[in-house]
Amino acid sequence: MDSYFFVLGRYPSLSTAEILSVLRLLGINFNVTHQSSEITTITVSQKINQGHIINTLGGTVKIGQVFGQASFDQDESQFLKYFDSQFLKENLLPPNVNKIHFAISIYDAGAGPKITDKISQKLTFLNKNLKEKLMEAGFKAGFLRIKGRSISSVSFYKNQLLNKGFELVLLVAPDKIILGKTLNIQDFNSFAKRDIERPKKDKKSGILPVKLARMMINLVSPKSSSVLLDPFCGSGTILMEASLLGIKNIIGADIDGAAISNTKTNLDWLFKEFRLNPDQYKLTLKVSDIRNLDKILSPNIADAIVTEPFLGPPLYKTADKSKSEKLISQLTPLYKESFNVFRRLLKEKGQIVIIFPVFHTKDKDYFIDKKIIDSSEFKILQSLLYSSPGQFVGRQIVHLVKS
Repeated sequence: MDSYFFVLGRYPSLSTAEILSVLRLLGINFNVTHQSSEITTITVSQKINQGHIINTLGGTVKIGQVFGQASFDQDESQFLKYFDSQFLKENLLPPNVNKIHFAISIYDAGAGPKITDKISQKLTFLNKNLKEKLMEAGFKAGFLRIKGRSISSVSFYKNQLLNKGFELVLLVAPDKIILGKTLNIQDFNSFAKRDIERPKKDKKSGILPVKLARMMINLVSPKSSSVLLDPFCGSGTILMEASLLGIKNIIGADIDGAAISNTKTNLDWLFKEFRLNPDQYKLTLKVSDIRNLDKILSPNIADAIVTEPFLGPPLYKTADKSKSEKLISQLTPLYKESFNVFRRLLKEKGQIVIIFPVFHTKDKDYFIDKKIIDSSEFKILQSLLYSSPGQFVGRQIVHLVKS
């Protein structure tokens, strides 16, 4: 059995849900062995294509392989044996490199902050010990001095740890320390390129984060032959990410003709910049109100619907109870009517991932009542929050299947 770890992004519940969905889509038999707000670990019966997986995921920062563990009730020597020079050569060091840069990162794998912080206090000792072992083996070695207890993917990339060094990862579980090596990191430059350099953005109606769009698509486990529909496509973020994931049949619609024009411009840019062959894709764009969309598209056309509807007008301060209730009242009919249309456009057993707004007030959060969704037609599989401190409007990611 092989074991792998995933270092999660800012929204761990959503990141973990995405990981499990992608693993199932790839037909990988796995067991989750540890899960926390920082990491998820799995065991599998065969090696996985970690490069493909990290390039598919939107919410995972790093992926690595576990090579050992040491129980807290064992002698310290059982842990330090992994610092032996011969073991390091065989398991951590890149080939044909004489000068090694390395980093040690520590993550909470369920032990809790008290135990994890206690282990972190030994970071300086561990770095020096590891450096000494490498120098004894004839290498020039230096370690990265970091703030906190882990290095970022940006630092990993800039210091070329993948090819000219390594990152040793210590996962602190309740009863042991799990040791692993980082194998790959998220391509943050590619995500940033799509976020910043795409030619058309609509800041007034709000911009769906690129990584969130990727995670939402992955939740529905789409195949390349799937038909994916975004009926509120805006400037095309979801359609762009779907194209990069290799989904060949994509439909986008929006009530605003300018949004459809922006989507087309962004897709043209994407296909050129990322060298996608347009002849291999069927892209359909429609200007349509959601209430009329089932009149211009065939019934049961979509395998999956992934979308962010209108979340309300921009807020520049925290809404009070009255304002939040008013916004909920104004938006509820749109969502209710949307699900009536989804029922006719979605295939049997088809899936939906949709964003509902969450209005934060000083006292509580306000949600659209999910009773608007016909339980005889749709089953809610999971509901996940995507919201940061200081945001006036959060996002509730709701994943459903057509009954």
